[in-house]
Amino acid sequence: MVKERFFSLVLILVMMQGAWAQTTKMSLRDCLVYARDHAFVNRSNRLAVEQSRMDKRIQASAMLPYIGAGTSGNMSFGRGVDPETNTYATRKTFNNGYSLSMNLPLFDGFVSLNNYRAARMAELCQKKTAENDADQIALAVIKAYYNIMYHTALVGQMESLLESDRHHLTMTERQEQLGSKSGADVDAVRAMVASDEYELLNQKNLRCKAMMELKAQMGMPVSEELEVDDESTLAPCLSVVEHRDSSVSFSHPRIMQAQYALKRSRYMLNSAYGNFMPTLSLNGGISTSYYKVFGSDYDAPRFSTQWHNNMGQYIGFSLSVPLFNGFANINRLKRAKYSYRQQQVELDKTRYEIEREMSEALLDVNSSQSEWRAAQAQVTAEERANHAIQRKYELGGVSALDLYTSNSKLAEARATLVGKKIQTAVNVIIYEYYLGKPLISE
Repeated sequence: MVKERFFSLVLILVMMQGAWAQTTKMSLRDCLVYARDHAFVNRSNRLAVEQSRMDKRIQASAMLPYIGAGTSGNMSFGRGVDPETNTYATRKTFNNGYSLSMNLPLFDGFVSLNNYRAARMAELCQKKTAENDADQIALAVIKAYYNIMYHTALVGQMESLLESDRHHLTMTERQEQLGSKSGADVDAVRAMVASDEYELLNQKNLRCKAMMELKAQMGMPVSEELEVDDESTLAPCLSVVEHRDSSVSFSHPRIMQAQYALKRSRYMLNSAYGNFMPTLSLNGGISTSYYKVFGSDYDAPRFSTQWHNNMGQYIGFSLSVPLFNGFANINRLKRAKYSYRQQQVELDKTRYEIEREMSEALLDVNSSQSEWRAAQAQVTAEERANHAIQRKYELGGVSALDLYTSNSKLAEARATLVGKKIQTAVNVIIYEYYLGKPLISE
């Protein structure tokens, strides 16, 4: 009885686990949001942004005063200095001191200020780097998502073609029994069915690989089941093909990243100039001491009394003028100048690349749109020709090889149409991204 209850409990747990392991169905927007939050590159970049923010705060602390407290204590044995008479005596003495000091930088050639500004530009640059990487991940997710749709469509086409060829095989076998078809025709149609089964299995495997690629781009666990929701996904993308506005532009994250990097190098150049200027700082502090002599008739004052009587204060200014440091400042200045010029070149290069990529995206949209229309016309023509070939084959006017050739051409034309349709949608998304449309719709 106990054993039966145990197996019943195990069966219930297995059934509950199967119920929990449900397939996640996600739309394109769901995949993009998931990738934004879980992709490894995005997660790493968020940490990099936080690190750059900490670097900025560290540079800001250089402009704040430094306040420090210190204490010391020592025990003297044997011959030592008597704190009372300032002469050597053989006594055991305990000394204890306390201090509080402050250093306030007043002027350092604006080096600290420029370093802080450079750190702020570095933080903004890192944010734009993270934004650009997130956009690239989103585009990779879009391509992987539509690649799944492409192979899903091909799987559907191959299933339909396999069903049709199986029907032709059954019809040909009956016609062989009636004497209107030969055994060679049956073998040819059977070979067609085998070819369709192989291609169907191949497309299913390619769809599985495309699903793995989508999970990898999203940062989703490989073991998690995923199903894409492709309902009305292409319609919004294809409906805006004819409604482009090339006059609209926006500041691409890569351009802004290069601009912030240029500003950072400018602040670093100003900081290099500041190293030639003198530095001025304000110093101040207080200190006190306490001592006690052991093994003598001397009665040391109480700690509170010595704390007050031995208290000392100081305040002063410190001025430092750089005269010669082995040409280090000169070389730092030259390096900062070269870095600034290099960032100017990088900014011009980035602007050129973005303009070229935008022009290529527009060219891809126009070309894929034209190819899509041509593929539609080709499918229409192949469907008419295939319908005529099938009628002739049923009437014995053409061989099985002619039917196989016609079916292959129709399947290829349909696959091309699906590919061009999906490629057009992807190209439209990429082009609109360069126009400023966000990849993740709110």
